[in-house]
Amino acid sequence: MSASVHNLHPGCAMLILPEFPPTLEAAHSRLAAVKAHDYARTRQSLHGAVTQLSPYITHGYLSLPEVVRSMVARFRIGVQHRLVHELGWREYAQHLHTHLGDALGQQALHSGPLQESDFKPELPLDVRHAATGIAAIDLAVNMLYGCGYLHHQARQWLASYIVHVRKIDWRVGAQWMQGHLIDGDLASNWLNWQRVAGLAGDPPWVFNAETVARHAPLEWHSRGSMIDKPMEMMEIMAHNAASFTISDAIKRIPWAMDEPELLHQPPALLEWQAPDPSAWAGRDVWLVHPWSLGALPSDLPSGVVAVGLWCEEWMQAMPWSFRRWMFVAQRMGVLTSVCAFGSAADWQTALNQASSVACWDNPRLPVWTGLAVQRRALQRLFKSLDEPCLSFTDWWQQVSRGVRHFRHLGA
Repeated sequence: MSASVHNLHPGCAMLILPEFPPTLEAAHSRLAAVKAHDYARTRQSLHGAVTQLSPYITHGYLSLPEVVRSMVARFRIGVQHRLVHELGWREYAQHLHTHLGDALGQQALHSGPLQESDFKPELPLDVRHAATGIAAIDLAVNMLYGCGYLHHQARQWLASYIVHVRKIDWRVGAQWMQGHLIDGDLASNWLNWQRVAGLAGDPPWVFNAETVARHAPLEWHSRGSMIDKPMEMMEIMAHNAASFTISDAIKRIPWAMDEPELLHQPPALLEWQAPDPSAWAGRDVWLVHPWSLGALPSDLPSGVVAVGLWCEEWMQAMPWSFRRWMFVAQRMGVLTSVCAFGSAADWQTALNQASSVACWDNPRLPVWTGLAVQRRALQRLFKSLDEPCLSFTDWWQQVSRGVRHFRHLGA
């Protein structure tokens, strides 16, 4: 384990904490270790057999169809299996991001139980420093900082506490968590926070100390804390603009942590420069961006130069932890001959000198006026819909209707 994992609070160490080597071999090894039926049965427990594939899916080491093909071959699961359903939720988030753009992270999909003005615009210091005194919350923050990954239950507990108990704007919490997650898929993160906040078409998602006790080890139990209330009271709290009066002062408790820095620019050790117009003038260029870290396409023309693309605008909007920078940069360095960091305008100037430019498509890519870029569509798990669907239930019914076998997916 890395030093950061060793330094985690013992309550986190009670779990089997994942590490994510930035290699294609590690991604395929993790995929081979997934037990689909155990996942469906135990996924709600912090000790459950979750896949831990999300960093590799988010950054394009693995595609959703590739994951499902493996599960079908090994376990003969059907389209309605819980794992496929959860992968569908991820693709639904991509569907919304494709149609709505960054509005998915800025505007509520549906009206919620309260007004925007009822929420505060800053994350309290005691949350940032894992010092609320509530074991489930502080351990979740501790783990977020310590290994860049959280079980989905812990993510929901943290989001629900921030939004419904502390009355913090969901967008503030989403941006904070996004920066520290090594697997932070922008669309999924935004959609999940909207869901917890009660803005995705379902009631607000709430929990209490009993929920934690049911799904987490003893060290996480939070009896006697402010979340040790009946679910009915937690639901009332979510619909009430009043919040607990809690001091923002950092409590001096043993597992309080300093928040790791989020970096707007590449770590200095990478020694990346701005894109150089002369570096690939007259060459065919294949762009490798942070969400396309799988194997290079087998049909690339002879002599193509693979270039690692990083846009300054991405990191200004959503800075990353050092751990996530390196998870992406190390793999990108294997795939490319050069990586560069610059503004979208810098990239356009440099790429204008290339003979041709191509890449896998992604909503985060800049729209370059006057620059012809062949954006290859990624293979989808389900069929595309021409119009945005603001209900997951409606979307699922449309994309899975008539699908009885994996070979019908994406059709």
